[in-house]
Amino acid sequence: MTHEHIKALDNLIAAVEGGAFLLGAIKGRLEDKAYDAFFGSLDAAKALHEALLPGWAWEIMTINYPEKTSYVVMLKGRKVRDLMASGNQNPARAWLIAILKAYRAQVDAS
Repeated sequence: MTHEHIKALDNLIAAVEGGAFLLGAIKGRLEDKAYDAFFGSLDAAKALHEALLPGWAWEIMTINYPEKTSYVVMLKGRKVRDLMASGNQNPARAWLIAILKAYRAQVDAS
């Protein structure tokens, strides 16, 4: 992955965490899946997860607060250090954030 792609991925992670989506960080159908996950598609989040993080387990948990419900997604890879979590009020977006962060961590590890 080139430096430009890594920077675009970092920018996408920051944007999604902030409530926006930036095009261009992921190419082709995967970008379509990420976009759909951003807007709430759990099917798209699952497809993106399977494409970028094959073999990683996932779990979505619900946390109920008096004023809102939040979702936390835990991802677990094959190694102990392969663990990623994220939270958001939209479960698909929480999953998307976790996927992007785990994928970015794998880029650093390689």
